[in-house]
Order: sequence, then C-alpha cells, then structure tokens
Amino acid sequence: MVPANARRSSGCWHTISNIYHILRVAGSDAKGREFVADLLSFTAIASGGTESVRHALTMRMSDFEDAMQVKAARPGNADLIVTRNVADYRHAVIPRITPQEFHMRFASKK
Repeated sequence: MVPANARRSSGCWHTISNIYHILRVAGSDAKGREFVADLLSFTAIASGGTESVRHALTMRMSDFEDAMQVKAARPGNADLIVTRNVADYRHAVIPRITPQEFHMRFASKK
C-alpha cells in the first residue's frame, strides 16, 4: 500500500498496461489487477494526443518512447519518473529514480 501523504503523480496509460502485463506474466491476473488498483490510489493517468507526440519527437532524449512518457507526465504535474533505465532520462525535465529508490523513499512512509 501507498502512504496517504504521498503526492499524486501522473503516469501514461501505456506504462500502466506494461506494469499489468509484467505482473500478470510473473504472477496472475488477480495480482496484476490488484497492483494496478493500488497504483491508481496515488496516481493519475495523463492523456496525450497528436501534439504531445509531435513535441516528444523534438525532445533531446535518445529513446522516443521515453520522450513520450515524459511528455505525457508533464501536464499531470508528475513529481518523478520511475524507471529501471534512468540513463535514458538524463535529459528529462522531470526527475527520475529507479523502482528500488522509489520503494525506499515511499515504503517507509506507510
């Protein structure tokens, strides 16, 4: 569970889909759904569109999909990007941390 005092952040629907898929494959549909439901208790899903994708194309990031994640997170005022690949986000305008760092930062606030 996530602490009630954790700040809301934004995620992209594609990220949520990927998280669910990984958990479903590693565990079960029920575990994947339970995790996503818990995740939605402290996140919001950012929307995007044609202009967001166009802007992502111009961002100084090596991975286009990562640029789309950043572009989707900005309007939602995301505080962080949680990723295993922090190196690809070095030019992101939103701070990035690893899942382990996220866990250490927020698990102690339960």
